[in-house]
Amino acid sequence: MAEIVNDETLHMYVQESKEHLENIESDLLEIEQQGEALDEEVVNRVFRAAHSIKGGGGFLNLLQIKELAHKIENVLDMIRHRQLVPTSAVVSTLLESFDHLGHLLDNVLESNELDIALHVSRLEAVVTGGLQNGEKASLHDMRRLGHPAVPHLFEVSAFDLNQAGQNGRVFYVLEIDLLKDVHRKNLGPLDILSRLEDGGVILDITVGLAAVGSLEDEELLSGIPMFLLYASIIEPDLLPMVLDLSADQVHALGDLPALAAQAAPVP
Repeated sequence: MAEIVNDETLHMYVQESKEHLENIESDLLEIEQQGEALDEEVVNRVFRAAHSIKGGGGFLNLLQIKELAHKIENVLDMIRHRQLVPTSAVVSTLLESFDHLGHLLDNVLESNELDIALHVSRLEAVVTGGLQNGEKASLHDMRRLGHPAVPHLFEVSAFDLNQAGQNGRVFYVLEIDLLKDVHRKNLGPLDILSRLEDGGVILDITVGLAAVGSLEDEELLSGIPMFLLYASIIEPDLLPMVLDLSADQVHALGDLPALAAQAAPVP
């Protein structure tokens, strides 16, 4: 992807991701010791590590890294919302999954071909075990979302939407130009993702490279669109200013009940 996604960006992503993993083991063991008396700051720190790795993996098309980090994130999100107790079995599953995530990062160029099925199935079993019978199907109930101009941008599980919609969060589709909003502001794409993670939750990312072709003739391009499905407690009239975006780049979809009417089942 030339100057937007290059070896330096990939190297920076791997380096930052490994920094996130440095204290994971000690943090998870502390969470296990606390049991139901959680220190929310510690849980949120581990959640943010998984969330950041997921977001960068999604942007860089590191599909196995994104998926494994996403499944880890789901378990941690349930723990921090007190839907799951961090028993020794739960923490052991998280530790093994984070360890495998580190292995994928160590072999990042081959990571899309590496197997994550065992860890994904174990993490999904933990999540399913924390759900009521009527909620279990939500984990694989995929929903399609977008905004009026591009209606089929994302496919997200009903479980993910339910989790992200807690605490009255509003859902948005953000449209970010990787040339104007990132490259020409002397930012890196990871800087943009980090800013977003500080203010909410990134559910999914789609980079519209197919619509604009190669970056080799940069002068011929008007922009490179990146669309994000985003949930935040920040109100629609404030979010553009907080994210340094124009109002027409922020498309509010509403809260969870409003979103439910827009999210079409995936056939």
